[in-house]
This record gives sequence, structure tokens and C-alpha cells, in this order.
Amino acid sequence: MNKKIFNSAKEKLKKLAIEWGKADIYLVGGCVRDLLLGNPVKDIDLCVDLKDGATLFCEWLQKIHTEECHGFTTFPRFGTSKFVLKVMTKELDIECVMPRVEAYKDGPRKPSEVKYTGIAEDAYRRDFCCNALYQNIITDEILDPTGHGKEDIENRVLRTPLPAKETFIDDPLRMLRAFRFSAQKGFKILDEVLSEIRDYPEYRSLSMERVQDEFNKILMTNNAVSTIRELHRTGLLGYIIPELEESWGFNQNSHYHSMNLTDHTLAVLQGVIDNDANLQVRLAALLHDIAKYKCWKKKDNGEFSYHGHELESSKLATKILERLKYPKEDIQCISEIIKEHMRIKSLYNPNTDSYTGSAKTTRRVVRDLGPLLKSTLQLIDADNKAHAPQYNMPGQVNSFLAKLDSLSEVQIVRSCPISGNLIMSEFGLTPGPAIKEIKDIFLDWLDEDPEIPAEELITRLKEITEGIYVWGWWESYRGFCISDNEPIKGKNGITPSPYQIPMELGDWVGLSKEITRYPAIQVPRIYFMYQKYKKAKEIFNRAAMVLDELFDIPGFNGVKVSFDKYHDLSGEIRWEDRRPDWII
Repeated sequence: MNKKIFNSAKEKLKKLAIEWGKADIYLVGGCVRDLLLGNPVKDIDLCVDLKDGATLFCEWLQKIHTEECHGFTTFPRFGTSKFVLKVMTKELDIECVMPRVEAYKDGPRKPSEVKYTGIAEDAYRRDFCCNALYQNIITDEILDPTGHGKEDIENRVLRTPLPAKETFIDDPLRMLRAFRFSAQKGFKILDEVLSEIRDYPEYRSLSMERVQDEFNKILMTNNAVSTIRELHRTGLLGYIIPELEESWGFNQNSHYHSMNLTDHTLAVLQGVIDNDANLQVRLAALLHDIAKYKCWKKKDNGEFSYHGHELESSKLATKILERLKYPKEDIQCISEIIKEHMRIKSLYNPNTDSYTGSAKTTRRVVRDLGPLLKSTLQLIDADNKAHAPQYNMPGQVNSFLAKLDSLSEVQIVRSCPISGNLIMSEFGLTPGPAIKEIKDIFLDWLDEDPEIPAEELITRLKEITEGIYVWGWWESYRGFCISDNEPIKGKNGITPSPYQIPMELGDWVGLSKEITRYPAIQVPRIYFMYQKYKKAKEIFNRAAMVLDELFDIPGFNGVKVSFDKYHDLSGEIRWEDRRPDWII
């Protein structure tokens, strides 16, 4: 809150305290600390120096001052109360406590056993001396019962009022708070305090909601990476994200990486932090490769490959975030960002350090990512820059954005402009998978040219598919097969056509296990996959005819050709004398 609102709130509380007159009321904790540091005050906490003082003060307010105060909530078990104070145009949440009571080590306290001991006991049962200062709301006098509060704020150090182990076992969350204060406010944890931060059994009983809240605050600091390393060193990370502990220092064993998995992950996290990313992106960065240590496969050359790791990491991240009690909406966004972080990896020219996707591809990326586009690009950019130097792609995201900017004159189509009802009416279909597949085909065409009129989309599909049939049948060992010529079913099974295509399509409503003729419009996805296969096979056959000329060279033994998505063509030619040549 700004200074004007705080001063106004303080003045109102002062008048209320004077009017009530039953006990001294103090500003306490972070409020006083931030005032002495010269930082804006975020929350106002009051300590009422009277047994059950918080409850009594709020009961009085609820009777006398309902115009200025409302939203009263009381927690008798803890001796705390809350209310909302109207200040200018703002409504501020005010928390009231009574001084903490003497601890009973022989078991839970009964109401009759509670002993009121005042401000001094309260101060020594707080987390750190810098948070154990009390400013009288009426006189502005600051009390420092531990004798170290003001000194520690001046020196920016964290010291516990009681021996650190006793303070931490009383509430183990304070260990996370120590790291959070250190990361957030630049306080140094004293050695005698740091040495007592460890994985106590009591720590494992903390609620995930409380742990998550502190972890979020750590992630939102600029020092999150060094703090996560400290959480690992002290054993605290294992309760938050044990998967990070399990994968700590994992050797990625890939020429694409010069760092182990942990260092790479934390470098990506630092990258999004430097780009001022929000919490969702920071969590996505921390978990974007979380499944790599489980889903690697060894290649012939001894290196590891991680095909599909983005999907596995997305699934594992979902489980982790659910365990940590994150909201469903956040989990969905973070998991989607992780799943898409490899989306444009292959679209890159290292010679020009630029994105190479076509206008059609770029539009599809924008449409598919929707509101998560910016977040996903932040992760992609940080990930690109955290690979081995020769495989960094520092300019890819910026050139993607430049490409997108050049397409801004034509609006990108976000959803299919033709309704399912119109599709069924035009093509004589009933509800089913074919409707969505037709919509996807229309969107694919609109990615190529967003200005195609709706009626032209329908006409084009009719021209391509009208009167065309494909034959389909199931084979137990090959999945679903299709052909543009009717196959012959003989004694020994099916005689395939020259363009039979085996496809693992899974169950598709309406497909028979017998040889059946289907109108292309009824199985649009299968038909268009079939067309793509035919085109690819035609091109491949032409390439095979060219390579056939190698047989005319004396000593030729064999050839292996590779053409990848980076447009790199390479070949290995083997000779009869066993001497291979590599052509790039």
C-alpha cells in the first residue's frame, strides 16, 4: 500500500485504540520491519496486549464501528481475529492477535491451562528477531523485547529469538521463510541459524498449501536459483519437489547440452526470471525437463535421446503441481507451456540465427497456443539459450515475433468459421469425429490463407472428395489399412493394391473389420493422410531412381541417406572394400 493510505489507516486505528482504551495495541511483525527498512507496508498486523485481546477488541468494533469496519472473523482456538478497515477508497485486511501464550511441552494446551505472559513471551516465540518489534499505535514507541530486532534490521541479518533448532521445530515453515527473506529482502542468515536448517521430521508434516505459498514467494525473487540450490543442500527441497532431488546432477549425455540436467534447468529458470516472467512461466521453466531423467534412451553412438520428453515432463509436472495443491487453472496452463516448449525448435537457420517457419506454420502456432503464446515463447527463448554454445538459438524467438509482426495485416483465424451443423447439412453427415476433422482441415487451409471465404472452403472440400472412395480393412498385425483400389480377398488373406497404407489409427467410429468402401468425406483425416502418403511415396520413388545410378560406379555396395526436418541432407555410401564415404 502507498504511504498515504498506510498513514490514514494508522490514524484511524489510533483513534479506535484510544476510544476502546482497554489495552495497549501495537503494530507488529513485518509491518514494523518494513517501516524501519523504508519499504512500503504490505500488511497491517496488530497485537493487543491483553488475554483474548484480539477477540475482545474485534467484538467491540463489531458493535460500535460497523460503518468503518466489517468482515469480522474470529479464531478462538488461536486467539486471533480479522476485520476489514475502510480507508479512503481502499479496504484493508487487518489481522489482530493477542500475545502468544506460554508453550506446554507435555501435550496440547487446554483452555484452562493457557497462561498469558504478554509481549515478551510473544516476541521470543516469533520466527526472527527482525520480526519481533512492536510499535505502539498511539505513542509510536517501538519495543524490542529480544534486544536484537533493531540491530538485525540495520545489519540485515536473520537471527532467531530462541535457539534456532527450537524455533524451527516449533514451526518448520520458518526454515523456508528464512530462505525466502534472504532471497526477497537480502538478509543474511547467521551461521548458527543456517547450520540448524535441515529436514526435521516435523518439516514433513507441514501442509502443502503453506509450503507452496513460501515456495511461490521464493520463485518470484531474483535470487530463486541460488535459493533452490540452498534448499537442495539443506535437504528441504526433497519435501517440495522430490523429483528435482532425484534428478539432481543427472548427466544429459548429449552433444546438444554442455550442462547437466540440474544446471540446465536452473539456467532456464534464471533466463525467464531475467525476462520478468510470471509465476506460471517460472514453474514451467523449473519443470520443463523434469521427466528427462526417466525417459531417456541410449542411441547407437552411446548418447542419450529424449524423444517426447516434453509430453512426459508435462504429465509429471501435472502430478507434482497437484500434490503441491496449485489451482487447476494454473496447473493446466503450466502443463501446456511445458508440452509446447519444443514447438518451434526445428524451425531455425543457424547461419542467419533466425526462425524459418512459413506464414502458415506461424499462424498455426499462434492459434494453437492462444493466450499462452507469450508465456511459451519466454520459456522457449530461455531454453534455447541454455544449450551447448554451438546449439544455442538466441535469435529464434525474436525472429518469430518479427515474422508474426509481418503477418499482422491479416487477422489470424482463431476458430473454424463454419459450424458443425452447416458441415453436416452440406455433406450429409451425422454427428461424429468427421465433423472435427473437417474443421481441422478448414483451419489448415486458413493458416495458409486466412482470407479464404467460408463458402470457398466448402466448395474446395467437395471438389477434392466428391465421388471419391477408399477401401479400408483391419489387419491384426498392421492396424487399419486403406487403398484407392479395391483389394482382393483370397484364400490366403487380402491381396493389397500398389498403394496400400498400414496405419495405427486406434478405434475410429464406423470403421468395419471387413473390407469396406468409404466415401472420402466420411473419413476425412484418413483420406488426407492417405493423400499425403501417396505424394511422399511418389517423391521417394523418384529419389530412388536417381540413387539407382550409384550401381553404375564400380565397387558400390550400399547407400544410406538421411534428410531431416532441419533440411540437412546427408548420405553414407559403402564400398565393397568396406571403406565408407560420408556425403553432406
